[in-house]
Amino acid sequence: ESLQDLAGWVASLSNLAGCKVGQSLNVVGISSEVFGWLHKRGGGTKSSAWRKRWGRLRGGMLYYWDNDSADSPNGVIELAGVTVRILRGTEAREESEGSIQGMGKDAVMHLQTVHRDWKLGFDTVGTAVQWKDCMLRMGAC
Repeated sequence: ESLQDLAGWVASLSNLAGCKVGQSLNVVGISSEVFGWLHKRGGGTKSSAWRKRWGRLRGGMLYYWDNDSADSPNGVIELAGVTVRILRGTEAREESEGSIQGMGKDAVMHLQTVHRDWKLGFDTVGTAVQWKDCMLRMGAC
């Protein structure tokens, strides 16, 4: 297939899923999987380190790996009943405390589950909003 055909196919799948294809966000297949790089705060505490992770949103679950070629995920976040809030600007920078290397510090997503709070960092606020919107459209939360 040509690159134009492939671009059209990706755009069509993106529209079906209700998700936009962004810088670090891709939509593949009919299952409407969303995947890309994110930063996850380990341990769920404010003093924990931020680590770069490959994330995949599928079937109401957010899986994460050390890299995009790892066989099994490091962990999974069940998204049923989760509360999602995106921290922006000063609030996001205070939350990240400048410790997320190599990314704009204006995009931190706070996921609150029954058992734990999660913090995810994204390259941009727009990317964080796209992930949140896809979670909502897939019925994850």
